[in-house]
Amino acid sequence: EIEKIKRMEECQIKYIILFALATGLRKGEILGLKESDIRNGMVYINKSLSEVKIFKSPSEKGKHINKIGSTKTKNSVREVPIPSSFIPNLKKIKKIKREQQLKMGAAYKKNDLLFPSATGTHINPKNFRRIYVRALEKAGVEYKTFHCLRHTYATKLLENGANLIAVSRLLGHA
Repeated sequence: EIEKIKRMEECQIKYIILFALATGLRKGEILGLKESDIRNGMVYINKSLSEVKIFKSPSEKGKHINKIGSTKTKNSVREVPIPSSFIPNLKKIKKIKREQQLKMGAAYKKNDLLFPSATGTHINPKNFRRIYVRALEKAGVEYKTFHCLRHTYATKLLENGANLIAVSRLLGHA
């Protein structure tokens, strides 16, 4: 069963990476996305997943929880077109999600998340980093931060003649 979950994670991380390259979204924006945020070939960004440390008392180390909150800046609330070449992948992403739901049965938390964890909850950012690093290693790709995918997205747009201001807006910059 553990091996099945690992295979699912590997498949899912592939689509998360491809989605990041196709849209230039931040990690927290992607992990907070719901299927309902994608309409008519556009992704609507209005929230972000972050990890928050909660302290019960000053002497405690604290506990980390995932929290959906506002985007990084007010300009981060935006619409980003999804390349038509990526649209078929959205069906594959939904299929992976349905398969995982069937495997987990009652333990799966049904939701509208585009990229849920194996149990249907938000993917923990620390777990995401571990899965991401493992996927790069397995593919034989030199480690680069996930944020570098945003840089690649912007570079590709500029190389293809996109206006600098338009690219800045797509990235949610001020």
